[in-house]
Amino acid sequence: MIVAILLVGVKAMAIDQDTVDQMKFFLSQPEPMNWAEMQFPKGVLVEGLAEIHQSGIADGDEFMRDQSVWAMGETGYAEFVPTVIQYLDSDVNGAIACFALGKLWSAESVDALIGASGHEDRFVREAAYWGLAKMNYYQLEDEVKEKAVNALNARLEVEDEDWLVEKIQASITYIETGIVTDESLTDSDFVL
Repeated sequence: MIVAILLVGVKAMAIDQDTVDQMKFFLSQPEPMNWAEMQFPKGVLVEGLAEIHQSGIADGDEFMRDQSVWAMGETGYAEFVPTVIQYLDSDVNGAIACFALGKLWSAESVDALIGASGHEDRFVREAAYWGLAKMNYYQLEDEVKEKAVNALNARLEVEDEDWLVEKIQASITYIETGIVTDESLTDSDFVL
């Protein structure tokens, strides 16, 4: 009898399928939605996107999996940082995770982006540089900002593609001064 009561309590807290379906509909739209301004309560949004992400992995639905990570970043909710970092570590499409991490302002996001800045895929590296530049360092400790700038300066020493060197330099300038020298840093959405 106690077990039944506990299961009913868990069931009552679970997100309903209609809400998940509505979120999937929004994720499938050709124009990206502003997930930070959605009318879903925070708990519902966190639970729903996590469920969609997990079902995308389980079903092999790469589109929905990728879109859910994108939306996680758009929310700005730190609760998504571990999921997005795991996605970065385990998936070939790390650029999406870097984009999301750039909008999930935390020291853990910065550490993950620094790691991704050495990725073998140049597009993942570019997205990592962008993510490091887009981080809101005013909400983080000064040491985190310094760590990001030091990591980007270290990448200048080893990056062999000129256009990526320019991205790194633009990211450093933007972090240190707020001056935009690369228009992609003014875009709210990073286009892959």
